[in-house]
Amino acid sequence: MFEVACRCGRATRVAAVQAGLAVRCGCGESVEVPALSQLRRSALDAGRPIGSPPQAHDWTQWWRGVTMLVTGEAVTAMCLIFVTFADPISPGAAAFSFASMVGGWMLALVGMVAIGRGKGFAMGLCLLLFFCIPFGRLAIIFVPGKGSDAAG
Repeated sequence: MFEVACRCGRATRVAAVQAGLAVRCGCGESVEVPALSQLRRSALDAGRPIGSPPQAHDWTQWWRGVTMLVTGEAVTAMCLIFVTFADPISPGAAAFSFASMVGGWMLALVGMVAIGRGKGFAMGLCLLLFFCIPFGRLAIIFVPGKGSDAAG
């Protein structure tokens, strides 16, 4: 948020998207909002921060996500192999294998969301990529996240 001075002496708070527009002061007067570059320059001159610095990746959450993803995919693959190569499979073994496969898939889902959240993605974006977009899992893993990382 930035502040623009009115002729009455009041400071009106404006957002960056209001740059170049006119806003109403509390006194009812119309105040012209300068360009965004001028707003930033005046905020820096006044010693006010102009925005939050980019967030670093949360590598702890990212690695937890990778661990859950690999474990979930391994459990799912083992269940598929068991069901495929078991010649006569009992109903109890089939039910256990199916339940384990669903559990592995859910663990992989939670892992993918944790990877995305560790990179700074929104929860909705992670779920959209996981469920709706072809190769969305690869996008979550390989697309760089938001923010910066000074630590590397």
